[in-house]
Amino acid sequence: MLGCAVTVAAALALVCYRAPAPAPASAPASEFSATRALEHLRVIAAEPHSIGMAHHARVRQYLVATARQLGLEADVQAGVALNPDWGSPFVVAQVQNVLVTVPGKRRDGPAVLLVAHYDSVPSGPGASDDGAAVAALLECARALRSRPRLEHDVALLFTDGEEIGLLGARAFAATHPGAGRAMVALNFEARGTSGPSLMFETSPGNAGLIRALSAARGTRLFASSLSSEIYRRMPNDSDFTVLSKAGIPGLNFAYLDGFARYHTRKDDLASLDLGSLQHQGSYALALAAQLADARPPQREADAVYFDLLGRVLVWYPAWLVLPLAGAVTTAVLWVLSHGVRRRRLRWSGLGLGAGLALLRVAIAAVVVTAAWLAIRTLHPDYGVLPQQTTYNSAVYLGCFGGIVVAVSSTLGAITRARVSPEELAGGALLVVTVLLWGSALWLPGGSPLLTWPLLGGAASLALVLARPAGAGLGVQAALVLAACAAPPLLLLLPCAYSIAVALPLGLASVSAGVLALLLGLLVPQESALGGGRSLRPPLAALLVALGFAGAGAASAGFDTSRPRPDSLVYLLDADAPRARWVTSDPALDAWTSRHIPTSTPLFELSESFASLHGPVRAAAAPLRPLPAPTLEVVRDRRDGAVRVLGLRARPGRDASLITLQLRGAQLVAVAMGGTRLEGAELAALRREGGVVLECWGGGQDGVEIDVRVASGAPLSVRVTSTSFDLPAEITTRRPPHHMPAPYGFGLTDATLVTRRFDL
Repeated sequence: MLGCAVTVAAALALVCYRAPAPAPASAPASEFSATRALEHLRVIAAEPHSIGMAHHARVRQYLVATARQLGLEADVQAGVALNPDWGSPFVVAQVQNVLVTVPGKRRDGPAVLLVAHYDSVPSGPGASDDGAAVAALLECARALRSRPRLEHDVALLFTDGEEIGLLGARAFAATHPGAGRAMVALNFEARGTSGPSLMFETSPGNAGLIRALSAARGTRLFASSLSSEIYRRMPNDSDFTVLSKAGIPGLNFAYLDGFARYHTRKDDLASLDLGSLQHQGSYALALAAQLADARPPQREADAVYFDLLGRVLVWYPAWLVLPLAGAVTTAVLWVLSHGVRRRRLRWSGLGLGAGLALLRVAIAAVVVTAAWLAIRTLHPDYGVLPQQTTYNSAVYLGCFGGIVVAVSSTLGAITRARVSPEELAGGALLVVTVLLWGSALWLPGGSPLLTWPLLGGAASLALVLARPAGAGLGVQAALVLAACAAPPLLLLLPCAYSIAVALPLGLASVSAGVLALLLGLLVPQESALGGGRSLRPPLAALLVALGFAGAGAASAGFDTSRPRPDSLVYLLDADAPRARWVTSDPALDAWTSRHIPTSTPLFELSESFASLHGPVRAAAAPLRPLPAPTLEVVRDRRDGAVRVLGLRARPGRDASLITLQLRGAQLVAVAMGGTRLEGAELAALRREGGVVLECWGGGQDGVEIDVRVASGAPLSVRVTSTSFDLPAEITTRRPPHHMPAPYGFGLTDATLVTRRFDL
């Protein structure tokens, strides 16, 4: 009975960690339906739609037309936006945000802001990132229109230029009056193509928002304050980052599974999990309806929170973290002291048990890391996928889980003669207690994931110690012991899995360590079930691990549904004239080697050609007469010791991006789109190759910038036009089981035409 209960709890913890089923098109009009939203997505994700691409404008027009068909206001905010925060290359673009308003009863009051970006990367159609969220918000607008009018407006903000520098969000926060009306922002993102949507980030002072989230109905709730604590310490950004810094409180949502397809052409409708789309839309509709009928959430103290099986969100004020840590620590010490007084535990045995608990974590992490290195050695092609991911990562996570169980069981079996199961359990409690205090003091959002499992572990050990040594468990005691296993299983097991999904497989040691801690807290249950006495359980776990590894080997290759990424760029230097093939691939495959010899060494081109970041390989390519970019001096005057230049760069052809590389003269200031960079801010953008400006979406008219330089010094400007395609007439056709490398992880398919101007 105990075994069944523990197994059911473990199964629930994993089975419930999934997206809801998509609602059909026949769902009630007032409800969200992923099937209905999919019709919008067929248009949005028909092809890549980065700024400057033809489909980008069509998507924007579709958003405006759909809003007007629903009888809603649609406002297009156009302007130039830039992002100086990312350093050189300095990114600027012509952005056009779309703001659609579902009117409430109080038209002059605050509004709930639902946010998604409608641009994709150049290398993929963006069905998940972020087309699914855009389609979800359109379906939410339709559902809200079929309901009674809410108290406050619900505004749908479709931002532009997120992929290249959060530019649309920056423009909205800086200049749009709607930013001042926003009482809360709910941002929806994707870093994969499947899985449940997680609420992974909050603005500061989040207690009111978490209270509202916990009261949401009609959707599964997956959230942990640990993820928000970790994310705010990472360099990653999203539109939510910009809005939060502008003082708009809110919540950030995303689904993470299927990272191998992120930013690739396989971020398409075929790869999208409709359940993920349903989950995003369910969140948006439930929270919009709730928040728009309530008072604006007030900024309060932070809360800590976690979900139970995606059904209930448990939260409490962060100030309770330390008192709870103290209370649970007191309970642990009482249990251990009581065990020592009854001569069931020894302090020396507890110390050894603590050492073994740490050893269990260390060995599990090392063996899992070694297993991944072995897998990479057996399947070297995995190295071409970004950030140590694979298309079949789920089977390797199963393999790593089996390894951790095998390591833990083996360690318990071979040390049983020196340390009793009760002392092993007590030692694990001591280790987790120390970790709890570290979390409570420096990572309070993670403390609930240790507080309640630790309490469950202490209760388990107390129950075992209360019974005579060697006595069997009755039905009632078995049920209580199984209930004590629930907090570790229901909190730490989903935590280990979500960490494994969020991190590269090369960092699976982190989730392995969490799983090893969990198993340490379940030693009383393992012992009661008869485990720890033989090597049969670890052998069974090892066989499971080998089975998953075999499944990984059987599905390790590339095919049309899981294509191999590779990169190729056509670079035409119009000054020479000279053409080259360029790739950033660490190893050439059969297709790229048709253009670049495999013996070609890696070297740096970025000093001369700023668009080609990092080490590359290059080889001669056929010369194709493409129109070169131009640079016109529209103003040239002196202002004391400063030369003031007005420059207009045109691409000369159909291109999404113009890059300007300014070198030579000492730059005093650069101005574009009404924004001026100078002094320390401009100096921060410098690099060895000069100051680099990436200008997106200028079209055939190009872009105009004002440059102030020290008089008397020459200024060199290299202008490069970039289109995200390859000249078909001179490029060997890519095999169907290959695809362009994902944008942002090296070079992707592009044609660059460059020319240098000395002023």
